[in-house]
Amino acid sequence: MSDDELQGLEKAARDAPGDLNAGRAYADALARSGDRRGHYLELARLVKLGDAKERDELDRWSPWPTPAGVVGTRRSFAKALVGSPRGKRATVGATSPRILGATRDSVLLQVEGDTGKGAVICLDAQELGARWSAPCRSEKALFALRGDDLVRADDREVVLHDARTGEVVAKAALPGRALDLALDGDRAAVLVGGPKRAVVGIDAGWSFGEERWRQEVEGAGAPFLRVAGGRVHAAAWGRSSIAVFDLETGAPQAPVELGSEDKLAVLHGGDGRGLLVSTWRGDKPALEERGAVTWRHETLFTRGAIALAPSAVVGIARDESGGPGFVLLAMDREKGHVTWLQELGGRAPGISPRYRIAIAGDVVYVGTAGAKISVTAYALATGDTIFERAFPLPVDGVPLDASPEVHPAAFDIAPLDEKIVLVVGSEGETVVALLSP
Repeated sequence: MSDDELQGLEKAARDAPGDLNAGRAYADALARSGDRRGHYLELARLVKLGDAKERDELDRWSPWPTPAGVVGTRRSFAKALVGSPRGKRATVGATSPRILGATRDSVLLQVEGDTGKGAVICLDAQELGARWSAPCRSEKALFALRGDDLVRADDREVVLHDARTGEVVAKAALPGRALDLALDGDRAAVLVGGPKRAVVGIDAGWSFGEERWRQEVEGAGAPFLRVAGGRVHAAAWGRSSIAVFDLETGAPQAPVELGSEDKLAVLHGGDGRGLLVSTWRGDKPALEERGAVTWRHETLFTRGAIALAPSAVVGIARDESGGPGFVLLAMDREKGHVTWLQELGGRAPGISPRYRIAIAGDVVYVGTAGAKISVTAYALATGDTIFERAFPLPVDGVPLDASPEVHPAAFDIAPLDEKIVLVVGSEGETVVALLSP
C-alpha cells in the first residue's frame, strides 16, 4: 500500500471519528504496513466506540498480561502448553526478578540493580538472550504494557519505552510521586502522592503523558489502583469503600461500599463483571467478588496467587482441613462455591513455599518455589493434572517474620503462546527457564 493510500484512509477515519468501518479500514491498513504501534492505538480508539471485535483484539495483543483480571496473575489469551514440555535456561547477573510482561517476542523483567533502585531487563522470548536494560529512578517504579511498548511510572515522571529496543519514545512529568499505575488501551491512570492523594488520568496514546483529569481520593494506607470495565477503582488498605471514576472523563461514579465492619486488605483487580477484593471483618479474612453478583468466601488467600477467569476464580489458600500445607481451589463466579481443589506440595523442613498462578485458555498453571522449583498444569474445568515439570535449582531465601522458616525471595511465572517462562532468584543471580513443546 502506498503512503498516499494510507494517508487517505487516515483522513477518512479522522473526518468521521464515529465511523467504525472507516476506522477498521485504517487499522487494517496499518497492520498490513507493519506499523504495530499505530495499529494498536487505532484499535484502542475504536474500543472507546463500544466495539466488541476491537476489544477482543486489543485484549489478545500481548500474551501476558491481559488488560483485565487480577494484578500479577492476570488471565492470558496465549495458547496453552499442554504437552510434555522441554526446558531451556539462561542466567542473568541480577537478583529479585519479577516478570513485568511479555510481547510477542520479548520478556520484560524487573530486577534489583547495583544502585538498589532496580532495573528493567528485556530478554528475547525465543533464545532468552538479553536485548537491553535500563535503570529505574526509584525503588518503587511501576510498569504496564501498552501494546508493544512499556510504560514506566517512576518517581515523578512517566516514560514510554519501545519494549523491543528500550528506546525512550516519550516522557512527561507527573504532579506527584507515583504510587500505583493502571492502563487500558490509550488511557492510563496514575495514583500520585502529595499533601493529598489524587488519581490522575493521562493520555497513553499519541499525546502520551498529557493530563486529562484529576480527582482527589481519601486514604493513607497501602495504595491500590485498578481499571476494570472502563472505570478506575482507587482505594487504600484499611478503607471500607472504593472510589470509582470513569477512565475517559474522570467523572466520579458510585463508590463500592464494602460495609462498615469490612476493611480492605487487597484490591486484586477485576473485569466487566466485577471486582475481586480481600477484606478483614474483625479477625476473619475473606475473598469477595463485588459486581453483578456478590459473594464472600471466608479464608485467607495467598497474595499474588489468585487468578480470574470468566467462569471461575482460582486461588491458593491454607488447607482449611487444618493441615500444614496449601491447596489450590477453584470457585464459580456466580456464588463463590468451591468446584474443585488440589493439595499442593513444595513444603520441606524450614521452607515455606512461594506460589504463582497463571491461566491460559482452559489451563491453570501453578509455579512452586520451595523444596523444588516446578510448574504444574491443571484443567480449569475439573482440576485434573495435565503435567508437572520440576527443576533442581537452589533458591535464595529470606526469613519469614516471627518464624524459623525461610521463604523464596523471588519467583514468578507467565504463559506465552504454547510456552511458560519462569524466573527465580538462585545463588545471587536470576535463572530464567522457558518451557516449550
